[in-house]
Amino acid sequence: MRPSRAPLALLASLALLPAASAGDMIGVTWGGTVVDVDSTTGAGTVVGAAGVGSLNAMAVTSAGVIYASTGNFSWSLVTIDGTSGLAQPTGITAPGDVRGMAFDVSDALYVVVDASPSDVLHRIDVPTGISTPVGKTGVTGVHSLAFAGGVLYAWDGGSPSFPGKGLVRLDTSSGAHTDVGPAGGSLLDMQFLTADGAGTLYGGRHDLHTIDVGTGLATPIGPIGVPDLRGCDFRTPSACPGGWSHYGSGVAGETGLPELRLVGPPIAGTAPALDVDSSSSAPQTAILFVGAAPAQIPGFWGGDLLVQPLASPTLPLSSAGFLLPLPIPNDANLCQLKVVLQLLQSDPIAPLGVASSRGLEIVIGL
Repeated sequence: MRPSRAPLALLASLALLPAASAGDMIGVTWGGTVVDVDSTTGAGTVVGAAGVGSLNAMAVTSAGVIYASTGNFSWSLVTIDGTSGLAQPTGITAPGDVRGMAFDVSDALYVVVDASPSDVLHRIDVPTGISTPVGKTGVTGVHSLAFAGGVLYAWDGGSPSFPGKGLVRLDTSSGAHTDVGPAGGSLLDMQFLTADGAGTLYGGRHDLHTIDVGTGLATPIGPIGVPDLRGCDFRTPSACPGGWSHYGSGVAGETGLPELRLVGPPIAGTAPALDVDSSSSAPQTAILFVGAAPAQIPGFWGGDLLVQPLASPTLPLSSAGFLLPLPIPNDANLCQLKVVLQLLQSDPIAPLGVASSRGLEIVIGL
């Protein structure tokens, strides 16, 4: 059964309270060379020498500060001068051999560290330098990270003789991976991933590619011309990045937690979709709480209401769930507007007959 269009109109009204184009990239090689990369052709131009080697990952903050990991200082983070290429120590000790790094929309830094039997995802608070383990990824060949449309992607690298899984998604609350790549994996070795403001994913090492986030398939753009890039990101991040993330805890039902996700980046002038998953194998009734700010209000069902609700429409919910289109007006005034959502549904297997999702925070970008 399909839901009514009432929630669509509701979210459109909340949004009222061309996607960003790719810009020039900057990257680092293992040997310590800093390189400008043209995102339209893939062509690289040397900026200069960093003065340190073993540069294995790189990411740029929303303010344009360039961070890289190096093994020259017993695995630590450095900043890179975008004009000269020179590296400066930050005093931040890395939690190990960092193979990939990415900042989310709030500039929280995620890094993946080489480990056995599983690479491990960590979160680093840059102002304090404190690193916190998130969890094991379940794969051992991760060489790159990037956020695209609010989702953290990684590449499980292959070799000429042994395929890796290719593109995977990583859960930022547990570190666990979900395979996206083609059946049989991939022989491609993507030593870096990055995304533009519209959520287009790029990757490469010796050549630049675009990567389909739905299939994991890579399309070549062109050779970089400077070998062995281990990190690359857009020099000028979007002044108004969009994304989404989960927060809080839900209450599980028959098949686990009901879940809300966004399909496509929340960019003004586009139409992402809200993916609603049920916790039950039978049709149920659900309430979608919609607001502008998170909350933590104890609920009668044993969980928390995670939204300060402005509206709470009731929806029929099939066992298969549904996709709800969310067209966002093309209005620059929506920059960084936040919308928060949570789903409650009937579920006879849940402890008190009600299951609830985690909170979903959507930040609208331009």
